[in-house]
Amino acid sequence: MLLVEQVSGRTLDVNTQLTLEDYLTLPADARCEVVEGILRPMSRATTNGRRVQRRLTNALEAQCPPDLQVEFEEIVVFHDVPPDARIPDVTVFRRSGKDEGTNNVAARHVLLAVEVVSPGSGEEDRHVKPGEYARNGIPHFWRVELQPALAVHTYVLTDGGYVNAGVFGPGERITSVVLGWVDIATDDLMR
Repeated sequence: MLLVEQVSGRTLDVNTQLTLEDYLTLPADARCEVVEGILRPMSRATTNGRRVQRRLTNALEAQCPPDLQVEFEEIVVFHDVPPDARIPDVTVFRRSGKDEGTNNVAARHVLLAVEVVSPGSGEEDRHVKPGEYARNGIPHFWRVELQPALAVHTYVLTDGGYVNAGVFGPGERITSVVLGWVDIATDDLMR
C-alpha cells in the first residue's frame, strides 16, 4: 500500500524506515503517525467524531491560560531516533515549547492529549496511545467515547500510569481540580 509517493526523492510505503525529518516533511494529507520509524496509517474520524474534536478544541482554546496553546491534530514527538510521534485529536501544550511555523511539539511540553474514539481506532485510543502518552510523561489524557452516548473519560498521570479523574456524560460539565481553568458542558460538544 503506497501512502506517499515521493519525499526527499524517495518513494515511501508503510515499510519504509523514516527519519524524523522525513516524517515531519510529509504532506499534511498523508494521515499517518510514525512508530519506531515506520509509518502507521490513521483512520479518518466519523462526522460526529470530527464535530466533537472541533468543538472540544474551540472550547479548550477559549478557556486556556495565555501560556498554553490548543491545537487540532498537532504532531507530538516522543523520540527523534528512531522517530516516534503520534497525532492526538486535540493537544494542549506550553506555548514556550513550540517553534513558530512548525507542525509539531515535543511530548515534554504537552499538558493534555485527547483521543476521540472512532470506528477503527478503538484499540489504539483506549489502550495503545494512553500507554505511550503515560510513558512519555504527558500529565493528562482524555478519551472521548461517542457510543452509546457521549462520555469524556479524564485521567491524571500518577506514578507512571493514568488514574481515572472522572467521567463526564450528557448533561454534565467537564471540570478538573488539576486543570482548574477547564469548565465545558458536554452537551455543547454534541448539540
